[in-house]
Formats: sequence, structure tokens, C-alpha cells
Amino acid sequence: MKVIIGGCGRVGSLLALRFEAEGYDVAVIDKDPAALRALDQHLKGKAIRGLVFDRQALDQAGIAGCDAFIAVTS
Repeated sequence: MKVIIGGCGRVGSLLALRFEAEGYDVAVIDKDPAALRALDQHLKGKAIRGLVFDRQALDQAGIAGCDAFIAVTS
């Protein structure tokens, strides 16, 4: 199952790691490079710098084949 998470704060990071531990294919999108770097050390999936509503970022994350999108932005 493919999941895209929009937002890489505390909730987004936790969800990404939990879904990945369950065997999901995970991609995370966030505009903050520092948040993505912190998660990237632990995440096997994609960490994409961009806006969660930007078509290019969504395409890079694999939105076309996505089963779920979770928005956890402020």
C-alpha cells in the first residue's frame, strides 16, 4: 500500500515511521528541509521538499499510484 503524508512535524514523522514499520510504501512532503533531514535518517521511503498542494511535489511522491494521502500540516 502506498501512502503520502503531507507534513513532516511530530505527527507526520511518527505516522511515516509507523506506516513504514507496517510495510507500507511511504512518501513525505514538507517545505522545511530541516524537518525532512531529521526524518530522512530513519525513513526508507521518499522525503520530498515542497508544498503539499504543489502538483510537481505530488507527482514526485507518486500521487498517481497512491492509496492514501494524509494531511498533517498546521
